[in-house]
Amino acid sequence: MNTRYKTVCEDLRSKILDGTYAVGSLLPTEEELTVLYGVSRPTVRHALSLLSDEGLVDRRKRRGTMVCEPTSRRKYATHVQSFEDDMRTSRKIPLTKVISCTREEAEASVASALHIQEGDAVLRLVRVRYQNDDPNVFVVTYIPLSRCPEVEHVDFERCSLYQTLRLHGHEVARVRRRLDVALADAGSATMLGMSTSDPVFVFHSCGYTESDVVVEYSVSTYKGSTNSFEFTIEMQE
Repeated sequence: MNTRYKTVCEDLRSKILDGTYAVGSLLPTEEELTVLYGVSRPTVRHALSLLSDEGLVDRRKRRGTMVCEPTSRRKYATHVQSFEDDMRTSRKIPLTKVISCTREEAEASVASALHIQEGDAVLRLVRVRYQNDDPNVFVVTYIPLSRCPEVEHVDFERCSLYQTLRLHGHEVARVRRRLDVALADAGSATMLGMSTSDPVFVFHSCGYTESDVVVEYSVSTYKGSTNSFEFTIEMQE
C-alpha cells in the first residue's frame, strides 16, 4: 500500500505545529512539494487534503495553501477534564478571566438542573477562557451554596473549579452534557469577539459526585471556528 502521502502529511503537520510554517503563511506550491518530497502530484494533493480536513490549512484556487490556526480537537464531550488540563493536552496555554462572581437566587431552569428549590442560593460564576491569549469559550456556571459553601470566596482566575470541588470533598465523578449548535447571541459574541451570525457550540453540563449529587451546572459557549469535538461510540452487543 502506498503510504507516501502519510509521510508527507506528517512532516508538513509537524512543521506547521512547530512554527516552521507560520499561521497565515503559504506552504510551498504543489510543484515545489513534489520535488521536495520526491513524490507524485496526486500524493501531495492527498496529503494536503488530509491537512485541510484537520483544519491546519486552507486551500484556495489561484491563492495557494495557507496555514491556519490549528483547530482544538477536544474530548470534552466524552471526558471529565478541567479546562486547564484540556488546554495543556492540546498544547495550548490556558488563561481564565472572571467577569463576575455573585451570590444569587436560583431561577427555575437553574434550580431544575441542580435539583434544588427555586430561590435557593447559588454562586453564579461568569468566565471567559482563553487559549494562547485568544478568547475561546464563554462559561456561565451555577454552584449550589447549600452543598458547596466553600466556593463563595475562591479566586477562580487562579483556581480550577473542579480542583476546588475535589479539595472540599465534592469531586465530580461524572458529567451529563447536552450539545447544541447555534449562532452566537449578543452576550457570547461580545465576550468572544465574534459576530452574532457566527456559529458556536453550546454545552449544557451538570457535574455529579460519586453519590449522584449535582454540584455544578454550566452553560459553555465555544467558538465554532476554532473548536471541534471528538466522540467515541461503542457498539452495543
